[in-house]
Amino acid sequence: MKKIVKIIALALSLMMLVSCVANSSGNTDSEPYQISRSRNFYSIGEFYLNGNILYFGDFKSLVSVPICSKPNCTHSGEECAAYGFADCAMIVYDGDSHLYYFTNEIKQESGEMFYLCEIWKCSTDGTERVKVASLPDGLTTIDSTHMVLDGDTLYFCTKNIGFSALGIQTDSTSAQLYSFCLSNSELEEIMEICSGYKASADPRGIFNGQLYVTYQAYDQEYTSEEIAELSTSFRHEATINLETKEISIIEETPIKVTSRYLVTTEEDGLMITEDNGAVHHAEGFIPYELYGYEIYGSILASTWLGLAYDIETDEYLSFSSASDGYRLLTYSGGDYVLSAADDSGVKSYKKAAFSELFT
Repeated sequence: MKKIVKIIALALSLMMLVSCVANSSGNTDSEPYQISRSRNFYSIGEFYLNGNILYFGDFKSLVSVPICSKPNCTHSGEECAAYGFADCAMIVYDGDSHLYYFTNEIKQESGEMFYLCEIWKCSTDGTERVKVASLPDGLTTIDSTHMVLDGDTLYFCTKNIGFSALGIQTDSTSAQLYSFCLSNSELEEIMEICSGYKASADPRGIFNGQLYVTYQAYDQEYTSEEIAELSTSFRHEATINLETKEISIIEETPIKVTSRYLVTTEEDGLMITEDNGAVHHAEGFIPYELYGYEIYGSILASTWLGLAYDIETDEYLSFSSASDGYRLLTYSGGDYVLSAADDSGVKSYKKAAFSELFT
């Protein structure tokens, strides 16, 4: 009896989630924001992969279920509408009733091997899948870690990866910036960002009309040992003016880029620039990306350091997001949302007050 009740509860939850998504009017997140492999969520909730099944976690009901709405589905095989997203690192939600995702396959024609990258669209319950765009042969997003969605325009970077005569994948030789319009499926190459050995690029976010990107390409082929010993950094930070398509090198490293705040490194800490021009110097932070800095509302925090900074009050706070296995995920709709995964990988959520996280 308990099992039946649980199945009914999950079914009702899914109906509520799909209804919530389908009844949204336009993109619910009107400001530019970043999608990443580990933070694939929107104001309404989170999309995440559990094995080969795509789940949606609702920040309002605080439950998550497979996006499949088929009655009596076990969500364990290809017959499930939530199945088949394992290679799709980032799910793009249009704020209405559709999801977009990328597939990358290795094809062979006339003895030549190449990557084929395609953009697909489906409804929020995983059905009605249709291909909406194809990138030029050889380009791939297989290693992409971030994408940026601005309204209905998605910005992402690709690599040009080839194969040797023996069918062995070669290192990338160029990296490009593309845009894709969700409303009309228009795909555009904005520019080639860099070329060279192991070329790569990554969009970080949009602040004051500028798209921040990180990129690198070595001037020649090096071994892994030689790369580790190089005294010269081939990594660059840049901004791209989205109107003029002009790229400009910048000195500072963008740690976090949102529509409201730009967080960059400086010699003795982090600098926070607000969209209104106000500048804050958070000297108590270590100026390196690897400390996992995130912004929750007006709070800049690092779980690794256990430290937070209130941008509005210029105060430092102690930060602890772990509670019964739950960790702070995001700040949404005025609430701090925490998440935890059970032994099967399914997530659950709860909300916490400011005083429970910061002291």
